[in-house]
Amino acid sequence: MTYLEVIEMRDNLNKVNYIEGANARFLYAVAINKAKLEVIIKAMNIVVEPTPDILFYQKELDRINLRYAEKDQDGTVGYVIHPTFGRAFRKIVGDGNASSPYMKEVASLKETFSEEIARQEAKNRTYKDLLKMDLPAEEFQPLQIDLEIVPAGLHPLGMQGCISFIKESSK
Repeated sequence: MTYLEVIEMRDNLNKVNYIEGANARFLYAVAINKAKLEVIIKAMNIVVEPTPDILFYQKELDRINLRYAEKDQDGTVGYVIHPTFGRAFRKIVGDGNASSPYMKEVASLKETFSEEIARQEAKNRTYKDLLKMDLPAEEFQPLQIDLEIVPAGLHPLGMQGCISFIKESSK
């Protein structure tokens, strides 16, 4: 199992909702295994945790973006919902035009924080590499359950999350 699969398993276990008549041992195993996965994910996230300087840089970049964001006649900023990033500006005036005041401010900000940005990008690459690595077996020992106690009506993604800790009966 890779570290990316750990994240996917946790996400899939989040789709395991209470199912009427579900065996308490099944629900307990889901909760315990989710908790174990959360510990691993929390440790992974430390790798990419931004420094206070990067947080300040991001805040300043957001401030610049907001100042140059396209606004309607009432002065309201236009947003769109981006499938990956959530809410985003519809348009930033001057984006992509190297001689625009917007791009000059962004370039200046990036230059000021260039070392921090480079360190953060290196951390991001390390994290991406980590996602491809195999999780040592001793790092995640799932609480096993019997297939017979898995409730009917379990969401397919929930089942996908449970698959690694379900023992098939030898009958």
